[in-house]
Amino acid sequence: LPVEEAILWAVQKQGLPPLPPAPRTVAQQREICLKALNGPLKTEAGWGHCAEPNWGRAPYADMASTLWRLSGKIPEMPRLVFGGAHVSNSSIYFVTGRAVEWKGIHEGQARGFIRGQKPDGSYRYDGPFRRGHFENTASGICAPPAMHLLEYAWLTGDKEALAAGCRTLEYMKRFDVPRGAQTWEVPLHTPDQLASAYAVWAYVRGYQLTGKKEYLAEARRWALTGVPFTYLWTRYPIMLYSTPPVFGATNWQYNWIGLPVQWVGGVYAYALTLLSPYDKTLDWNHLARGILISAEQQQYPDGHWIGLLPDSFTIASQTRNPARINPCAISSLRMVLDGQLDSLCLAVDGPRRVAAPFPVTIRDGKAHLQAPKGLKYQVLVNGRVVDVPAESNTEIP
Repeated sequence: LPVEEAILWAVQKQGLPPLPPAPRTVAQQREICLKALNGPLKTEAGWGHCAEPNWGRAPYADMASTLWRLSGKIPEMPRLVFGGAHVSNSSIYFVTGRAVEWKGIHEGQARGFIRGQKPDGSYRYDGPFRRGHFENTASGICAPPAMHLLEYAWLTGDKEALAAGCRTLEYMKRFDVPRGAQTWEVPLHTPDQLASAYAVWAYVRGYQLTGKKEYLAEARRWALTGVPFTYLWTRYPIMLYSTPPVFGATNWQYNWIGLPVQWVGGVYAYALTLLSPYDKTLDWNHLARGILISAEQQQYPDGHWIGLLPDSFTIASQTRNPARINPCAISSLRMVLDGQLDSLCLAVDGPRRVAAPFPVTIRDGKAHLQAPKGLKYQVLVNGRVVDVPAESNTEIP
């Protein structure tokens, strides 16, 4: 019996537990995240990924995007720096006239991954944390490049990125353990929920782009491998659906059992929301929402660090541990689970592919967008940036 099927059997025997109590209403949750983005995380130079002063500040696009989604106000920023959060949010580029910049960044990133790919579709790691593993690759080394390549192909239709991403998906079929996604501090051999997350994300995009059922089966398989990293039982007020990130130790010394790192679980949960429309093996959205609620329980509820997510949470003492992380990724997760758009929406009709910062559908040969009246913005049409004028901003011929 494959280990992932044993995982499924064990979960189905008891069922996923009921959701823990949410610590705040939706409006209160939005407010606490806004307070975090406007609190010690921010200086005149921009935001830090974490609030501690040793984390550099920059006008990060993920923070600006989240701020816009939560407040409805587009922040005025002379420039943007790509990234900032554990789940990317690109929407700000498309409502501030910077979609060409966004495309350049992602195209450059995709070409870099293609250059770094081995002929067999793999990626390799030979850094200091390889010691103890039987080879210089793993699911968590290969899945992130595949995810980025296929995400770019998903939004633009880029065929070279699609082909390269699928080469890696084919290579990854040989792996059966999620590991290797956190080699900045965790040994390559260590089982790792972040590797599950990236593999689910990559295989779902592969399935959406190619229609290959085998890719959907692989997405399901990797989703199941991430379940054991999630506490589905509890004996403390904050424990249920929390996510210890790895079955092992940082630098072979600092063990993470009983120390959930909810940002890792949040990336896994976000990937589950991509899988959920196509697979009903488990109620993936229920699992994702449980992980989200645990993250919201772990956020600093008040005081100087209000709204920030602790890097880890000690279950036995119920204490939050630094660093204090921005809440953008969990804000994105809540938006998606609540049926709202967090980043970009894609509509496909035959050869036509439209990506937009607003909900979009294609009917009768036209793209119809649910955009606020009077706003000028940009979209991608088959990978090409198109300006949408304010006077006719809900329909593109």
